This record gives sequence, structure tokens and C-alpha cells, in this order.
Amino acid sequence: MADKSTESEAPAEAATDSPTGAPEQPNPTLPEGFTELDRRAIDTARVLAMDAVQKTGNGHPGTAMSLAPLAYLLFQKHLKHDPSEPNWVARDRFVLSPATPR
Repeated sequence: MADKSTESEAPAEAATDSPTGAPEQPNPTLPEGFTELDRRAIDTARVLAMDAVQKTGNGHPGTAMSLAPLAYLLFQKHLKHDPSEPNWVARDRFVLSPATPR
């Protein structure tokens, strides 16, 4: 009977199956009409959310990271706004708040 401490943990075929190059990344689907540039913008929003939480040393970036695609979709396809005109009265406004009205 072999000593368990000297036996290989992985099956023999796994030992010969060494990965080469970078691992293949999942390719999540984007909404129809979105491009790789849109994906980069969404990922940038996620990184900014993480950085904001890290910089303050307080909070949890999970909600902001998971809602980044939704926010991007709203601002790119549905809301009427013009960043060069912040005082535009007819612009749409978006408020995300966990607070309940009193």
C-alpha cells in the first residue's frame, strides 16, 4: 500500500494538460447594437466605482459594478441629457437611492 503523502493529487492526464498562453476569457453578451467601445465604457464605470470605494475606505462597490451596464444603457439610449448643458430644464434626471421617502 502506497503512502498517501507521496501519491499525486491530480489524475495523470491533468498533469500533461498544461495551459499555454492567456486563459480564455468569457465573452458576455452585450445588448444589440453595442460595440467593443461600449464594453470598455461599461468596464471603466465599474473600475471607477471600485476606485471610489477604495479611496474612501468605506462602502461596497457591488451594486455600482453590477448596475454599470444598466446606467450606461439608460444614458446612451433612453435619457435625454446634454452634458454640455447642465442647466437644461427639460433634461431627464436619474436618481438611484436606497432611501425611502417619508
